[in-house]
Amino acid sequence: MQVLVEAFDAQGQLVERRFQWVPGGVPPGNRTYFEVRHLPPADRYRVTVPYYTWQDRPDGVFGGRFP
Repeated sequence: MQVLVEAFDAQGQLVERRFQWVPGGVPPGNRTYFEVRHLPPADRYRVTVPYYTWQDRPDGVFGGRFP
């Protein structure tokens, strides 16, 4: 899975924009922790998932199940 990390200053202006791969991916219905190094200090950050690769589970069920 790839994430887009954006850093904004106090006025809401974009300071940095960077795409980063999340190592190991994220299992359906779960979360993972990752680090984006060398971002400039910013007032706020936004992380979105613009790209991902969907993979079937080994048991043949398509995707994850949510409660």
